[in-house]
Amino acid sequence: MLLITTPTGNTGRHVLEAVLEAGETPRVLVRDPARLTPDVRERSEVVRGDLRDPADLKAALDGIEGAFFCVPQSPDPDDMDGYYRSFTVPFAAAAREAGVRRIVAVSGGDGQPGNRGPGVQLHGLEQTLDASGAATRAIRCGYFMEQFLWMMHGMVYGGAFALPVAGDLPLPFVAARDIGANAGRLLLDRTWTGQETAAAHGPERLSCEQAADIASQVLGFPVRFVSVSAEQYAASLTPHGVSAAMGQSLGDMFAAISAGRDMGAPAERELECPTTLHEWMNTVLRPAVDGLKAGA
Repeated sequence: MLLITTPTGNTGRHVLEAVLEAGETPRVLVRDPARLTPDVRERSEVVRGDLRDPADLKAALDGIEGAFFCVPQSPDPDDMDGYYRSFTVPFAAAAREAGVRRIVAVSGGDGQPGNRGPGVQLHGLEQTLDASGAATRAIRCGYFMEQFLWMMHGMVYGGAFALPVAGDLPLPFVAARDIGANAGRLLLDRTWTGQETAAAHGPERLSCEQAADIASQVLGFPVRFVSVSAEQYAASLTPHGVSAAMGQSLGDMFAAISAGRDMGAPAERELECPTTLHEWMNTVLRPAVDGLKAGA
């Protein structure tokens, strides 16, 4: 039996899709089962519960051999360390008690000098899961293409998106569906043991100026990139419910990237993530923008 956490999330839903396509009947831990499609509910064993609740975790992990773990995204934690530990520590303890043999996790941090921002908490996640007694595969991700969905209002109504990096700095853009497909393959493979890290980067490294050119082509209207300070970036997030702690953490992350830190690396091997930014914008961003413009 396989367990998938965050089955309605950016990455978890793609993991679930890969496992279902393989003919498996996975167990999913979800706070609101209504967010699952009827087809998924019919083909999965659904456990309603909270990823931070020991009792819910015990029920979800009972009899589980392999699990996919991801800390849910949230814009408003007041304490970044506390937020990540509130999910990781009880999950690792419950996995140890249940005798889970394999854990595949979404990560992005390491113990190398210069690690800042969410990478610090993600490195702690890896260490906590490694200490659970299970074999682990930590997928260290590049810059999620899905972040453009958070910036599409600025593109539509202001013709621009902004980040605290130089316009010509290449970033390893990666699609969540590629990360999820790789996590699903790892989860379905019952042969691996030990602990290993894997980098999830897309097929091309592009600057934000290049990304703006691609967005202009795909969306059919001019989009430009604006480089802002970390303080300006954090201030722009506050009206959207992003906490000061999260804004500071993201600013720290971009500062580390600007100083030469490579997102999702170093890692012991590289995963195949074939989706290009043009393809993702055409299939995901453009429909979302069309819906926004139509008032959906």
